[in-house]
Amino acid sequence: MANRKRTYQKIVRFNEEELMLLSKKMSLSNTKNFEQYARKMLLNGLVIHKDFSDIRESILQITRIGTNINQIAKKVNGTNSVNREDMNILLSNYQQLSEELQSSLLKHIYDDR
Repeated sequence: MANRKRTYQKIVRFNEEELMLLSKKMSLSNTKNFEQYARKMLLNGLVIHKDFSDIRESILQITRIGTNINQIAKKVNGTNSVNREDMNILLSNYQQLSEELQSSLLKHIYDDR
């Protein structure tokens, strides 16, 4: 073993499902040697990084809008009426949400190209 070119070792653990997926991927690559497959994928494999910060902001907006809707629903249940101001708030929130989601989705669609 003293004549090995590669003297450093890394250990990786898999659950049963991951191991089955690994086996399928190895068979698709016509590789039976895990060490060879792992080295090739780790050193030459494609790394994809996605920035989802804008989607997180959209989720925060959706949460705020949901809170507003719940407050209006509570008010309606208590008074059995809806006023124009409440409807305007709902409409404004809906328009803001639509714009936010459309912007986020379009950004991700065009970023993927």
